[in-house]
Amino acid sequence: MKEEDYLEIEAYLQGELSAERKAAVEERVTSDPAFATALAERRQLHEHLKAEAGEASLRATLNPMGAKYFPEREEEPAVVRQLRPAAGRSRRWWIGIAAAAAIALAVIAGGQFMGEADHYEQFAQHEPLSLTERGDSGNLATQAETAYNSGEYTDAISLLREYLVVQSDDERARLALGVSLLEEDRDEEAISLFKEIVDTNSTLAPYGNWYLALAAVKRGETAKAKDFLDLIPASDPYLTERADRLRAAL
Repeated sequence: MKEEDYLEIEAYLQGELSAERKAAVEERVTSDPAFATALAERRQLHEHLKAEAGEASLRATLNPMGAKYFPEREEEPAVVRQLRPAAGRSRRWWIGIAAAAAIALAVIAGGQFMGEADHYEQFAQHEPLSLTERGDSGNLATQAETAYNSGEYTDAISLLREYLVVQSDDERARLALGVSLLEEDRDEEAISLFKEIVDTNSTLAPYGNWYLALAAVKRGETAKAKDFLDLIPASDPYLTERADRLRAAL
């Protein structure tokens, strides 16, 4: 998979392709398993991001419900009451309301509640890894891909380090190693790698800045995160959209 492939997938999902290019994408899905997997994962991410937009609507619905059934009573002192069997019916009613709200939130937020205080978890959606299989690195590349794409970041770190000994010029592997280190809370090592990627001025430099921003968010360094987001070029529509959303959330 090349960077152009991911841009083509993004344009396909945004409905920006001509009929001919759209047909070519759909044809490729039937013959290229790696491309089909990347498309499926990106489609899932798109649905997840669209679902977030509905969270505000859900809150607008739930907040009046809470005010109606659980109004604040400032004139009454707080009292701790013991639950008794006789209160079972009303307790079951409250559990039902809470469960319904929880399920609705889970559906709308794509399976998890997007708390304002946890922007890193919300925005750390990583691209699937596809490495170049050359010579003796073929099997190692496959193992590294599998570990990374399944979220087994501890294994991915050792496999990617070994792979980079053989294929030291593979910037995607270097970026994936940085992501794996970041996910394993080895932030300083991850930041060092992302800075190296930015300094090489490669095609992945914008992703280096994106992950430097995410690392800053993870560490509670909001101002620094915004500085890195400002370095992402407008020529990359996918990253620009994500950067704008993260900047607005901070």
